[in-house]
Amino acid sequence: MSAMGSSGALQIFFHDHCWYFSILGLLTGFLILFVPFVLGGIGAGDVKLLMALGAFLGAGAVIRIGLYGAVAGGLISILILIRNYGMMQVTYRLSFLFTSIWNMQNRAVRRAQPQKEKLYIPYGLAIFMGLVINCIGGSLIWG
Repeated sequence: MSAMGSSGALQIFFHDHCWYFSILGLLTGFLILFVPFVLGGIGAGDVKLLMALGAFLGAGAVIRIGLYGAVAGGLISILILIRNYGMMQVTYRLSFLFTSIWNMQNRAVRRAQPQKEKLYIPYGLAIFMGLVINCIGGSLIWG
């Protein structure tokens, strides 16, 4: 919370009238991770981290960081699943998941399967990787 407040103070100190830059970035960071947080898929610390980055860097940068972080989070998730369950099991489950989108029989089988233990993935690392990608190659990708 102090990072969010200090970003607003720094914006006012250096740019006089641009305090809304921090507020808009903060709200954008909140809105990006609001639904995953409410559904229980992400922690409050990750939401606050993205909000603080939005307050410092602005709405445009936090949207890019969120997109890069989502891709990095997906790759991290697949790597952790491969480490825990093996390549063959993960390949089978992912293909079954994707085919259940259009195949009603697979969808019914998938719903009938008992839920296993929940796997926790450090999403703060994905957000950090999104920040690094944005700083290093963000201008190359977005122009």
